[in-house]
Amino acid sequence: MTTLFHLLFVVIKSSILGLLYTPVVWFLWVLFLKAQKKYTGFKWFSVFAVYKIVSISLIVFSFTYYGNHGLGDESRIPLGHGEAMEESDQFAYFVPKGKSEQIHVDTYFKRR
Repeated sequence: MTTLFHLLFVVIKSSILGLLYTPVVWFLWVLFLKAQKKYTGFKWFSVFAVYKIVSISLIVFSFTYYGNHGLGDESRIPLGHGEAMEESDQFAYFVPKGKSEQIHVDTYFKRR
């Protein structure tokens, strides 16, 4: 259930961020069109089209490697090179590449 609420939160957050980023992206697009001498004037339809593209891009990014922070009770911090630190039920663990077993953070740090 918490995963569903978090998914709904991601969609709402992406929509709000889309509202904030759309004027910036639209302004840059207008500058590009004016430089190409292809600007035809202000149209609300074009602003709404940019809003849809920005919002969908933010939702897609939230499920990529760098945007995925886990849904619901699961937490995830991408570390790079395909590895991530994950947390579930108050236990943080690290899954190295090529290993099928989890290494608890305390054990991982004590070995070094």
